[in-house]
Amino acid sequence: MRPAPWPSRLLAEPSPDDAARIASAYRLCLARRPTIAERARLAALLEEVRSEEGSSERDAWETVARVVLNLDEFITRE
Repeated sequence: MRPAPWPSRLLAEPSPDDAARIASAYRLCLARRPTIAERARLAALLEEVRSEEGSSERDAWETVARVVLNLDEFITRE
């Protein structure tokens, strides 16, 4: 069996809310907690994608996953 894609994994976690899922995404990718500003930006992005007609919850979390995976901190090692 193939592992579920990362956004599905985030949605499957028993997180109580979006903030907890965002924190989990940061912990999994960056081994740290998001700052208050980072968490707020991603929460706003989630709401923006959710408000788009025809988008699903998975679409919203896929967008968040892409943002976190494209952070310079994730891509570059210093």
